[in-house]
Amino acid sequence: MAVSPVTKEDTCTVCGTCASVCPTAAISINGSVATKIELCICCCACIKNCPTGARVWEDSMMKNIAKWLNENCSTRKEPQIFGIDV
Repeated sequence: MAVSPVTKEDTCTVCGTCASVCPTAAISINGSVATKIELCICCCACIKNCPTGARVWEDSMMKNIAKWLNENCSTRKEPQIFGIDV
């Protein structure tokens, strides 16, 4: 997918945290935050680590995926073993 998180300019302090945690170096800081979409692997490290919450998804499909994951995978579930009577 050719999408990546975007930066809300009004919230961003240009601290560089997003660039430092990006595993593919897709984010660069030169007075503002720039993202190379073709390098983004959608890991959300920049979103999770942004101290001001300035990195967000604007793509509607990614928002839906994030919502589903938060609703269904935010709590730990015990492993299930199938085919074995306990």
